[in-house]
Amino acid sequence: MNCRRYVTLKIFINSTSLGQQLDDELKMYQRIEGASKVHPGRNARLFLALDYLHTECKIIHADIKADNIMFGIADDSVFSDFEQGELETPSPRKELDGRIIYVSRELGMPRKWGAPVLCDFGSAMPGDMEHFEDVQPDIYRAPEIWDLFESESLFTGYDAEFKTYRSRAHLGEMISLLGPPPLSLLAQGKSSHKFFSSKGRKIAYVSPVISETRSLYLVF
Repeated sequence: MNCRRYVTLKIFINSTSLGQQLDDELKMYQRIEGASKVHPGRNARLFLALDYLHTECKIIHADIKADNIMFGIADDSVFSDFEQGELETPSPRKELDGRIIYVSRELGMPRKWGAPVLCDFGSAMPGDMEHFEDVQPDIYRAPEIWDLFESESLFTGYDAEFKTYRSRAHLGEMISLLGPPPLSLLAQGKSSHKFFSSKGRKIAYVSPVISETRSLYLVF
């Protein structure tokens, strides 16, 4: 921070509803801070950053999507303009419970964009231990790359019977679109018996209809 005029602060919301999630995210940042400072992925982008997280920090990001890939700003002009604007015409504000709340001021567009940066470790998990629980947000469980190209998720996992996300519905969508998984893959799964027979037949999942647009996208 000593070599930069402007920095970004990560603000944690003090909410009991988030609880353990906030503590877990803070632990991920502490892991990153304590990892190697010389790995090229520490200050590089995307794939090198992922390699850095996996090999040096032992972290699985688990929530890669367009919202979590931000572009750097290669010049400080937007920040100096923002600063000058605040000095000349301060943002409206009010005091509530001893705190001052400001109206947000729009940040201008930079003249030059920097490289994309992977951010937000709220769903990240330690990578140096075995996990038996779900380690990704429900609808971003693999395959998740669709969200980087489309404005909606490839699968929803919505179970009409239970009116919420269920693994069986998510699995049903995947099979409806991609076909059944091979027996060799099912043999490796610790929960395969909940959804498939020993011969690979489906025994406990719903089979939602996948839109024609999505089907055509994957058949090329």
